[in-house]
Amino acid sequence: MNECYRVLKVDGIFLSKTPIYPYLAAFQDPTHNNIMTVDTFKLYFSNKSDHIAKHYGITAEFKILYQSMLGAHLIAVLRK
Repeated sequence: MNECYRVLKVDGIFLSKTPIYPYLAAFQDPTHNNIMTVDTFKLYFSNKSDHIAKHYGITAEFKILYQSMLGAHLIAVLRK
């Protein structure tokens, strides 16, 4: 997410579709090292993120424009 934020132009839009907990799809891809929930973007990658994000080296500060569930996936539209 840091790299997505870094390369995105100011006011650029990032669209994410990711499987989230508790759905099985969140656990089926071996490249998914961290399980995401409906609160992950807000808590770690937004301009309203908790101070703990910095502890993990997260510097992305997206503005969350939209979030919604689509089956087992969380759709998020973020702006730099």
